Order: sequence, then structure tokens, then C-alpha cells
Amino acid sequence: KRLLAAEETGIFFYHKGRMTRALVKLKQQARVSGATHTAAYRLTTLGVGITGFVQENYLVQHHTKSEYSPSVGTIELLHQLLEAANRKLLSFIKPRVVQKYCALTGVAFDKIKPSACIGFSQGLAATMRAAQAAHAD
Repeated sequence: KRLLAAEETGIFFYHKGRMTRALVKLKQQARVSGATHTAAYRLTTLGVGITGFVQENYLVQHHTKSEYSPSVGTIELLHQLLEAANRKLLSFIKPRVVQKYCALTGVAFDKIKPSACIGFSQGLAATMRAAQAAHAD
């Protein structure tokens, strides 16, 4: 199951309605190494199993239409697009994946420590503290 989820993780790139690249791993998702991680870490920190898509019309495709042109402007725009997609992934993990994981497993928010969530922004720690306070009331 772990291998299947890792294979189906990433984003699809569409250029003018046509798929250009399939299942490109984002920076956060590419952090999965050979080390054994717990399911909580893989799901709530690395975003394993999350797929998405990007539709763009401004990058220049290579003549085969299966990659993007290696020109300097296109490469810079592609890196900016990947960074934006990585930020979107992190903003998706925070409110949805962590809460859903806690609801399904019955783990309280206080069991998932913000300090253990490497790669999360400082906003996640504040969000989790607020959720812990609301859950305690």
C-alpha cells in the first residue's frame, strides 16, 4: 500500500488542455526517502497520496509536446510554478489532511506535535494550537 501511494503522488501538468507531464513530485513530496516513516508522518507532513493538476497556457512546450522547452524563461517560470504548487500543497495539508487523519484514526490534535511536522510553516503550529484550544473547550 505504501509503494502504491508513493507511485500515485504528484501533480499533472496540462498545457492548453493537453497533458504535458504526469505525476511530477513536488518538493514536499520528494522528501520521502528510504527511511521508514510512520503513516501519520507520510500523510500529514509529506503529503504522500495527494494528487493534483496544474493547467497553464503560458509555458513553451518542446516540439514533442511531452516536455517544456529548455529556454531560460520557461525554466524559471516552471520553477516558480512548482514552488507555488508546493505552497498550495502545504496549505491543503494543514486544514484538510491533518484534521481528516485525526478524525479517522481518533488521534487527538495534541498527539500530533507541531515540532515534529518538519517542513510545515509556522502557521501550522499556530493553527494546531488554536485547534487544540478549541478541542479542549
